[in-house]
Order: sequence, then C-alpha cells, then structure tokens
Amino acid sequence: MTYRIEQPQGNPNQFLRWAAIAFAIGFSLHGVDHLRRGMSASPMFIMIGGGVQGLFVVAAVIMVLTHRARASLAAIVVGFGSALVFTYAHLLPTFWPGYQDSFISPPHINVTWFSWFTAVAEIGTGIVFGFAGIEAMNNGRMSGILFFDGACGMCTRSVELVLRLNWTGELQIEPLQSAGAAERLGISPSQLLDSARWLDSSGVVYSGAEAMNAAVSSAIGTGLPLLLYRIPGMRFIQDAIYRWVAAHRYRFPGTTPYCQSHPAAC
Repeated sequence: MTYRIEQPQGNPNQFLRWAAIAFAIGFSLHGVDHLRRGMSASPMFIMIGGGVQGLFVVAAVIMVLTHRARASLAAIVVGFGSALVFTYAHLLPTFWPGYQDSFISPPHINVTWFSWFTAVAEIGTGIVFGFAGIEAMNNGRMSGILFFDGACGMCTRSVELVLRLNWTGELQIEPLQSAGAAERLGISPSQLLDSARWLDSSGVVYSGAEAMNAAVSSAIGTGLPLLLYRIPGMRFIQDAIYRWVAAHRYRFPGTTPYCQSHPAAC
C-alpha cells in the first residue's frame, strides 16, 4: 500500500523530456515511411500492432511531458519494448509469415534507404528513451527511513542485511516501537506493527513488500527493485509472500532483536 502525507516538490528531468520528444519524432518518421510504402506493403497484423504500439507511445510521451508519477516506468517499458518489437517486426529475417514485415527477407515492398533510416531512428530513440527512464529513477535517488519491528529477531537480521547494501548512505532505519512513529507515518497505533513501513523524504509512505523494495532501492541507488516489484503479477506474488512471512515472523530464527540491543530507541 502507498499513500502520501505530504506533497513532494520536485523538478522535471530534462533528459527524459528531450528523450521523449526524440522518441516521438523517431516513431512519427517510421509512420511516415509506412505511408510512403503503402498500407498494403505490410501484413494486417503489423499495421494493427503498430496502431496499438502508437497508443502506448503517445501515452508514455504525455506522461513524461506532464510529469506523471510513473513516467519513468512508462519510458522504460515503452522505450525498450518498442525497440524490441520493431527489431522483431522489421529487422529480423522472416520466420513467421504474416506476423513480420522484414526489411531483409522478400518481398520487402518499397523498402528504401529511408526505411532503414527510420528503423534506426525509432530503435535508437526507443533505447535512449528507456535508458532515460532508468536514469530518471536513479537521479531521483530515494532517501528515507525504514521502520521495522524492533522486537523481531528475523526482522532485525533482515534490516542488517539491507544496511550492508547501503552504498548510497541514504537509507536510515528506526524501529516501529520508537516514540511518535505512528504519528510520523500517519497511521493509528493499532496498525503500527502490521508491516514494515518506508517513509520517503518526499513524504510518500510505503508498507509491506513495497516498503522493503523501496529500502533496497534507496540503499543501492537505483529504482530497479521497485520497478521489478511493480511488474504486473510480481506485486501480487511479493505481497503474498510478505504477508505470510510477516504473520509468522516470530517463529523464524534471527539475531538479537533491535529493541533488546538498543532499548533507548524503543
């Protein structure tokens, strides 16, 4: 679960914005080439797929230009995805007739230097768009506090493992039992020990598996763990595993609970 207790103040990533514009131009040039070659030059599957791809491209570019929260993720998925799909559709030899429009295998109708130029343009700008999304996640380095159950030995050991990855120095930890934790997290005291929490410096609060992924992202300086967590289906799996482990956390072996070794902090 994610919620916000304060609106963050941030600046748009200029590189990501320019990469979005370049990708839009590259994709548009490819569309011009399709019109030049003729609508009958490509199989119907490719034309329909290109239309669907165009909807995703427009959505991703708009998200970036309007500074949406998931713009970086959209850039990564759409940028790399488009480059991969385009390579399959046009640059590989035909091995699945009717589902490719190969520039290499016959009949490659009306394929000219301009077709190859637009191919390189779309693939190149798509890859740049994807990397710009990754760079935006990295530049927007997360910093904050991981709140965990200080009475749990397994939880304490897990937090110690994450701290060993704290290459950025941005990760801080506090036990959920610390004074004022519920108020700072914006939750009731009765919910405090339900799950680990991540209080981001922007004011965003994550809980459960998402909180742990946020902590690891902060520690290693990349949003990749959170990106993987948000892949469709991955969130469900990780959340289910986290809930089961959290419900049985006192049964797992661990180390001396944090609140026993740091009583003043609890």
